Amino acid sequence: MAERLTARAARAAERSAIKTTREIERAEKEVREAERAQQAKRDAAIEADRAKAESGERERALQAKQKAARDARYAARKSRPKRRQVRPLHGT
Repeated sequence: MAERLTARAARAAERSAIKTTREIERAEKEVREAERAQQAKRDAAIEADRAKAESGERERALQAKQKAARDARYAARKSRPKRRQVRPLHGT
């Protein structure tokens, strides 16, 4: 009878150890997943900043191109000779 109690206690201790090991593994997995999520969040923030900077550069380039075209039109308009208006002759 004592042997059965000892065997039962040994199995219970083994099950308890397995349960504890599983809990530790689960906690470690959660920590790794949290670290991965944190890294992914940092990576996403870096990517968003980079995309924002690129977008700003594209916008500035577009504005410079539009300004150059506007300036060219203005310069072309200013370089044209002015038309003289012909006055109608009265009484002829």
